[in-house]
Amino acid sequence: MVKKTKTVKDKIVEVELAHLATENYLEYAVASIGRMIPSSIDGLKPVQRRILYTMYVNKIFSFDKCLSIVGHTAQYITTGDTSVYSALVVLAQEGRYRYNTIVPQGNFGYVNSSSLNTYAASRYTEAKLSEYAKDFYFTEDLMYTQMSTTYKGGVEPIILPTLLPMGLVQGSNGIATGYSNYCLPHNLKDVAKCYIKFLDEIERNFSLKKMEEFIANNIRIDIPISKATLIRKSPRGLLDGIGQVAYKGRIKIEESSYGKKTIVITDLPYLVQPVKVLDDIKEALNKNEDIKELISSIGDESSKDGIRVVIEVKKSATDKIQAIIDMLEHKTAFVSKYNYSFYYTNEQFVPSRMGIIDIFTQHYVFKKHVLEKYFNANIKDLTFKEKYLSQAVTILGNKDSRDKFIDMVSKSKPDTITAKLKKEFNIDNPTIDYLLNKRISSLINGVETIKNELKTVSLSLKDFKYKLKYPNLYMKERIEETIRKYK
Repeated sequence: MVKKTKTVKDKIVEVELAHLATENYLEYAVASIGRMIPSSIDGLKPVQRRILYTMYVNKIFSFDKCLSIVGHTAQYITTGDTSVYSALVVLAQEGRYRYNTIVPQGNFGYVNSSSLNTYAASRYTEAKLSEYAKDFYFTEDLMYTQMSTTYKGGVEPIILPTLLPMGLVQGSNGIATGYSNYCLPHNLKDVAKCYIKFLDEIERNFSLKKMEEFIANNIRIDIPISKATLIRKSPRGLLDGIGQVAYKGRIKIEESSYGKKTIVITDLPYLVQPVKVLDDIKEALNKNEDIKELISSIGDESSKDGIRVVIEVKKSATDKIQAIIDMLEHKTAFVSKYNYSFYYTNEQFVPSRMGIIDIFTQHYVFKKHVLEKYFNANIKDLTFKEKYLSQAVTILGNKDSRDKFIDMVSKSKPDTITAKLKKEFNIDNPTIDYLLNKRISSLINGVETIKNELKTVSLSLKDFKYKLKYPNLYMKERIEETIRKYK
């Protein structure tokens, strides 16, 4: 039995090494889940959330050095600048998402190029928060979500109350001990359409089967840049959170010199780089001499403008091109499989496998709760304002009371004026403060202005009470209004 000594309160004791390793690894495994598995609500891992939140609170809406952004993010995270910057690059890199949360400027690498996939150092690149991120991640109720204290004593949101379940839109991935998450990006308008349908039905005794059928028929995978062909899809992968989809790249046959023909790969599946396909081809040819004899050369002519992997076929083998294509489809990443693995963490950061209805429900319950806090806070503030504006209108709207008020203000001492006015007019301190901060001319001639302000406040108060009563309708209208901006 292997034992190890450790010090406990100045005493040395022996413990089993296996027990010590198990105990320590379990603590690590539990802690790693929250960092490595994205949230079902905003679709983000903590480092991604902190980067976006840093850019939002620091108003990085025009280009700023990534080195500066990484430095600002350090107040929320202690893992070092390398991991922060690499996460920022993934959020900003063109070709990964239909709509980027971060707009890049400079060399962020190219996802479809083997030779240009290395990004520049953070001191050379710039970035800004996109309008898309502000629309969908930083909604009006942001400051009413649950906050946690940072190691420096500041605060940060635990989860962003996003407008939609953004993990489905942007895609997600993460691996922790015992759990794996992977989701391809899905079409923004499709997710919005299905979520609105969910909002319409959630308060009714809706049919789960019909809801699933609607979602299955109306949400498409949306992969930017790549025009690879979907060749297989698990019918319930999206609904159950487990399954598989497969994509095949695209090729064209071109005439080459001396009567030869060339197979040109022009598109590859999502995030498959040409170097991976070239390596697969070389490995396959080393194992199949018959196919190897058909090929003159292979090369990668890909650039930032697109993929171009060239396979030149020998003149004597032009009638056997299909055999080479079959090799590509069966032995290389030209055909790639992607597994649905919808392991997400809930509001309490407990991981579980979720289908899309579960993800919608998790997001809806959280978003509704945060919105209600936002509505109630505004109702409280507007009710307070409506009260003191009403009292101000009562005093200033009558000439006798207005003249008495002005006379008392002009003749009383500052330290006694509040008590005298409160006794004479039976008004609250906020009303007195509001009126005392106005000029005499405003007290004499400004009653109409105060009446208009009161009218505006009363209408806003009524509007927020309506929103509190019908939060689903409000969420639906906000989604419809925002989604119109995007193609």
